[in-house]
Amino acid sequence: MEATAKHDFTATAEDELSFRRNQVLKILNMEDDMNWYRAELDSKEGLIPSNYIEMKSHDWYYGRITRADAERLLSNKHEGAFLIRISESSPGDFSLSVKCSDGVQHFKVLRDAQGKFFLWVVKFNSLNELVEYHRTASVSRSQDVKLRDMIPEERQLIAQKMKQKRQTGASGMVQASNVSSAQLTSHSNRWMNPNKELHAYDGPLQYTMSQTNTDIGPYTERKTSEGTINAVVNERSLYESFQSVDCADEESSPIEFHSPSESLPRSSPLRVAPSEGTSTLINRDDNSSSPELEGNVEGNIEQFVLQPANKKMYYKCRITRDRKGMDRGLYPTYFLHLERDYGKKIFLLAGRKRKKSATSNYLISTDPTDLSRGGESYVGKLRSNLLGTQFTIYDNGYSLMKDDKRDERFNPRQELAAVVYDTNVLGFKGPRKMTVIIPGMTPDQKRVEICPRDESETLLERWKSKHMDNLIELHNKTPVWNDESQSYVLNFHGRVTQASVKNFQVVHDSDVKYVVMQFGRVAEDVFTMDYRFPLCTVQAFAIALSSFDSKLACE
Repeated sequence: MEATAKHDFTATAEDELSFRRNQVLKILNMEDDMNWYRAELDSKEGLIPSNYIEMKSHDWYYGRITRADAERLLSNKHEGAFLIRISESSPGDFSLSVKCSDGVQHFKVLRDAQGKFFLWVVKFNSLNELVEYHRTASVSRSQDVKLRDMIPEERQLIAQKMKQKRQTGASGMVQASNVSSAQLTSHSNRWMNPNKELHAYDGPLQYTMSQTNTDIGPYTERKTSEGTINAVVNERSLYESFQSVDCADEESSPIEFHSPSESLPRSSPLRVAPSEGTSTLINRDDNSSSPELEGNVEGNIEQFVLQPANKKMYYKCRITRDRKGMDRGLYPTYFLHLERDYGKKIFLLAGRKRKKSATSNYLISTDPTDLSRGGESYVGKLRSNLLGTQFTIYDNGYSLMKDDKRDERFNPRQELAAVVYDTNVLGFKGPRKMTVIIPGMTPDQKRVEICPRDESETLLERWKSKHMDNLIELHNKTPVWNDESQSYVLNFHGRVTQASVKNFQVVHDSDVKYVVMQFGRVAEDVFTMDYRFPLCTVQAFAIALSSFDSKLACE
């Protein structure tokens, strides 16, 4: 595929590719996160932002259409009718689907070390050249099949059917965002650099907050020759909502499978201080060389949200904040969804701040219509101190510190986590330092139960007194100073697109490359939240809720 540059782009990392407006680039691979494509220009190869280019229009390119849908579209067409789609068995690569005399055949479009495309022997600089060549040379070795365009009427009918199917959608699933594209679109219609840096924090300088948005600290936006780059919604292909289990494409064999880019940087162990006083490792996975998979809901939802994340999986979630209604400005409701393929989402949790409470107190439920402590779907809560600088996360059990019959209780309340925000004694706004304390893990990867009977046994008091036996201490990752933007930045790998002092990544000091959790803004009331082992859904959601809460001494 070829694309024309709509804007100038200057690379800011070694793996990026610079280009000028109106230059024609060869697209080698469409990366999984949809924000960055691998391209070639003047014999140089690198990543380019997808919103800076415009794909050259070809009637035969159908984007993210599945193998099964390609077969349905071509089954009644003339011999040689074809389309090119993004491969399912090797995301980011391409497949050629062709109507032959004995049905529809699929060919993997291979690439050599120089990035040239080929089916068999003859190699080409672009998909355009490959298509033109096989209009006169057979694509198959078992029969004579040359590529022939579908007539315009056929293409129009196909487009109508695909649009209708997309609007119908998959049963039980809804779109991943409740925010319209207009809400996310800026005047410049351009992305912030989504993969390489985000102005999440500014440094130890004087802070002034926007009068209209108290979340955004004073950061320096990257400038281009055409002005400020702002975040917009990446509009995906018309066929993006289709999904099926992919099979290996016939006839041609893939040379190498490239796993999709990861949303979170991955590494191996977490360190915990055991009761013996010697440091041990809790290994996140048994084989660090194997790729991670995107997590999905398993079993009962009430049990799933309290279980530690599966090893070798990361969970990509989205939080939406609802501030509509008489009191939603002060007491908004937060909805957590698990993101799935093609813009779908699965509801997991809802949380809302309780009214008439001396301190911040959030109830968390698996039922968005019942946010009461007595409800059957109540799974936990988040409670803060008076200043809003220290938070404790509980499950739905009974407190052993208040109950006279605590020895008879079959479901004692567990402390799932504690979050501490360092007070800013200098009084100016800046990067908020946070500490997260969670229970350790048993050898069979179960969470150690922390059921305090008095104040000294709580997570916060044990952390303050340095009694960290069987506890794990995490911190927010320190942002790195960027000379070009004159600001502190964090790499959110395309999952965060707007600056906010609320944005953070949680890591362990012994392995800062292993991001246990990350959270950040993508729209005014939309945030992404990704997490991994050893956190569970309730822990991660409550940690995110603590970031929303007003901290008198931290801002």
